[in-house]
Amino acid sequence: QTGRSASDVMSYVDGLNGRVQALARAHDQITQQNWGPGSITALFDDEIAAHCPNGPGQFVLEGPVVLLQPTAITSLALVIHELVTNSVKHGALSSVGTVYVTVELDEAKGVWLRWRERGGPAVQAPTRRGFGSVIVERSVPFDLNGLAETRYLLAGFEADFFIPSAHVWFAPLPGATPSSGASILSAAEGGDPSKHRLPLGSLRVLLVEDNMMIALEAEDTLTALGASSVTTVSTLQAAAAAVSTEAFDLAVLDINVGQGTSFDLATRLKALNVPYFFASGYGDQVTLDPQHVASFVIQKPYDQEWLRRAIERIKIGANSPVPAAVAPVVT
Repeated sequence: QTGRSASDVMSYVDGLNGRVQALARAHDQITQQNWGPGSITALFDDEIAAHCPNGPGQFVLEGPVVLLQPTAITSLALVIHELVTNSVKHGALSSVGTVYVTVELDEAKGVWLRWRERGGPAVQAPTRRGFGSVIVERSVPFDLNGLAETRYLLAGFEADFFIPSAHVWFAPLPGATPSSGASILSAAEGGDPSKHRLPLGSLRVLLVEDNMMIALEAEDTLTALGASSVTTVSTLQAAAAAVSTEAFDLAVLDINVGQGTSFDLATRLKALNVPYFFASGYGDQVTLDPQHVASFVIQKPYDQEWLRRAIERIKIGANSPVPAAVAPVVT
């Protein structure tokens, strides 16, 4: 994704390295707490220290100390990285301006983050929408089911983000340890990755995936495999609404979506005769709902060859012999 919007090799290297380092710093913060809560303040401090030598004099953060769940921290880390680096390149932090960030906590609803740039160069809306803009505009709504709004005002760039209370750390969450027993479609099954078939053949695909980065890659892969359209949703509610209003030829379902699972959605798709398969990052540790034990799972992150073979298996049909090249590994 970074490479698609880079203008040259050096900008690609710098952009990719910066994003990887931002995620690394966020992971350091939460792994020090055994994958526990992370501080919003620490995310801002890390990025300012990494990219703005004059940060303490140009950056003002006000509001309570708020801790977020680990998944929210990793999503927000990239958003903050893009805000800071964009300001260093083009905004208030590129000159003698100041960035003001306000944190507002509403325990019943969630957290507001308000970013304001003042005293920098005159602002103009970008003429080209790069991957950084996608991160800022889509990460919080897609990954966290929150809100994101940006404004390119002459006085300075502004952005507001709302993070729902489900991602705010009020008490430890019980851990879920999945058990083994699923049928997994994996790369070990063979197949020739050099084949460039288009098994989707202009089909309409529903993709249910609550991680924006994974969803973007899956969208590109499904399109490369011939999909005429890919409707991507990040919540079970949005998926149900899409199924009610649109017709689909195939569905790819992340098993764990937010605080729930996609099993009920799969049951609805089965009643509508829409073929589907599941996806999971747990590998062979995933357990399917009893109604779907005959289904199979493709392991995330998505790989084009795995997706191609999963789609071809769907097209073969449950009552047809399954070629060895696409037979699942049963654990």
